[in-house]
Amino acid sequence: MSQENVELVRRSFDAWNVGDLAGWISMHHPEVEVVPPEGWPEAERPRSREEWLAQARRILDSWAAQRVEAKQIVDTAERVVVLFEWVTRGKGSQIDLMTEMGLIATVRDGLITRAAYYNDPADALEAVGLSE
Repeated sequence: MSQENVELVRRSFDAWNVGDLAGWISMHHPEVEVVPPEGWPEAERPRSREEWLAQARRILDSWAAQRVEAKQIVDTAERVVVLFEWVTRGKGSQIDLMTEMGLIATVRDGLITRAAYYNDPADALEAVGLSE
């Protein structure tokens, strides 16, 4: 579709990283569907902004610090694929972890309508018919 979709997803990562949850969630459709990665502790699929925001707050509360770093962004019409690293620091342990992940964000009318997360970035690429 366009550079606008890529920029929307990039801005959502930026808002997440600075803790602007109001700005971050406003980039999602009111009935956003979120598909967590396989094996995710929060296995329920949020299907609204409110549910996604509540889950995001629980996720953030799990870490002393965290951020997402986009490594590659691919525009595939209505979907934006992001290969990223999620860098976290344990609350008690203060151990830093880096997890490679993938996201397929479906964008319609300037909002993220679906966010599907993958434990393996290659799986996200494969899901849209691409390979690394």
